[in-house]
Amino acid sequence: MSAQSPYRSPAQATAGYPAAQMAAKDVLFSFNGRIPRRTFWLWYLGSSIAFSLICGILIGVASLTIKPPTGKESASATPSASSSALPGPDSAVPAPSSSTDSSSTPVEFDPSQQELPAAFLAVLGVCGLLAIPMFWIVLALLAKRWHDRGKPAVWILIYLIPFVGAVWTLIECGCLRGTVGPNEFGADPT
Repeated sequence: MSAQSPYRSPAQATAGYPAAQMAAKDVLFSFNGRIPRRTFWLWYLGSSIAFSLICGILIGVASLTIKPPTGKESASATPSASSSALPGPDSAVPAPSSSTDSSSTPVEFDPSQQELPAAFLAVLGVCGLLAIPMFWIVLALLAKRWHDRGKPAVWILIYLIPFVGAVWTLIECGCLRGTVGPNEFGADPT
């Protein structure tokens, strides 16, 4: 074992490690090889945050195109001053106000009657399409982490077991070190 020189450049210091030489497209889209925990967490969190920000901004901007509900006004739902009956489950309760203007008339809201603007539906479609490569990226990262642990990528399926699978995957892929030295999936990336 040779001592590492503190005077070498970072490129020279990581030249012998396969994970350092793996291109970003290989890390994100390939199911071959091994990656260490640090690489897994950086790419997983980075891509998840980027996806969330993009879709959040798009949905936020598109939601500005949604008009507030303008439901039907019901005169029979407004209790009169002489009425002492309490409103039933099918009647609308007016908002308390000191004046009797038309703005205090209750508005019934039926979400099934609300139409979403085409821009909002288009943004949801774009986010759905962006979810496809995001899903692929997560699968590729998990496959390489399972490889680093010395297990085949089919172990990704353990994630399908409710709760236990998610915890198991988090511990195995996110917390535990990979096998020391080379294994059947490649050289040690750390």
